[in-house]
Amino acid sequence: MTATAHNTLCERRGEAERARACNELITSWSAIEAAAGEVPETKDQLALFEGKP
Repeated sequence: MTATAHNTLCERRGEAERARACNELITSWSAIEAAAGEVPETKDQLALFEGKP
C-alpha cells in the first residue's frame, strides 16, 4: 500500500490524526536515516543483537 493510499484510507475511517502521524514519518524518513548513519556503533549496541549482556 502506498503512503497516499494509506492516508486516504485513514481519512475515510475518520483517523486523520493517524494519517497525519504516518505522513510525518514518511516525509522525515530520509532525515532519520541520515541521522542514524552519523551515530557511531559501539560494542554495547552490537551485544544487544548477540544476546550478550
